[in-house]
Amino acid sequence: MRGMALRATTVGLLVLLLTVAAAVPVLAFDSRTGDIVTVGSGEEVQGDLYLGGRAVTTMGVVHGSVFAAGQTLSIGGTIDDGATVVGQTVTLSGSIGRGVRVGGTTVNATGDIAGDLVAGCSALTVADSARVGEDLVFGAGQVYVRGEVDGGIKGAAETLVIEGRVGGDVQVKVGTLEVKPGAVIEGNLSYTASTEADIPAGAVKGTVAFTERIEEEAAEEIREGLGALGPFFFLAGITWKIVAYLMALVAGIMLILLLPRRMAG
Repeated sequence: MRGMALRATTVGLLVLLLTVAAAVPVLAFDSRTGDIVTVGSGEEVQGDLYLGGRAVTTMGVVHGSVFAAGQTLSIGGTIDDGATVVGQTVTLSGSIGRGVRVGGTTVNATGDIAGDLVAGCSALTVADSARVGEDLVFGAGQVYVRGEVDGGIKGAAETLVIEGRVGGDVQVKVGTLEVKPGAVIEGNLSYTASTEADIPAGAVKGTVAFTERIEEEAAEEIREGLGALGPFFFLAGITWKIVAYLMALVAGIMLILLLPRRMAG
């Protein structure tokens, strides 16, 4: 198992490096690492921002994307593009102009995400103050959707509780599904679960399709859901110091790659 985790981590780091390289071919970027890393509320960053630390907080404006890794991460403020975040405890409280990819133990989304939210975690909460502009995709243990998801929901979890509004279809494999009074699913609901859910009348505007889950396959379904999220989830298991070093390494490689182009320009 340890060998598999190491291979997954290695692949994840390679993909992360390639992603970073593709994202910033000629643009400016800012890299910061340390025990505590903070981007203040009055700070404005031009270009992409790379952060690694035990405690990472962003409250300013980033005219680009944010790549952050650490133990405790609070991603607030305004991000013009997307965010890739890996940590133990992650809070997404800001306004994010595109999608978010997040891996961690506990993930709380309380802000506005214009694109998709793709999460691999033990517990995921989309708070009543949150909005996901496109799809919500997850592989998780516990998932609570209390806010708005303008797109659809896809994923695997042990428990899924829907209390808010979903603009599209819901397609999930879960142990238990709860649709609370007041919840609205504008599209169709297709779910595999251990038992059939008690769905309030009128909560689902489209069709409802239930498939009974075979318990022996339950754990495998969740593992497959996590695996489908890609290597970022596996990075969450690395200590923040190693991740911080890797973030700095990626930034250094980018500087080496970009310097000849800038000098030539």
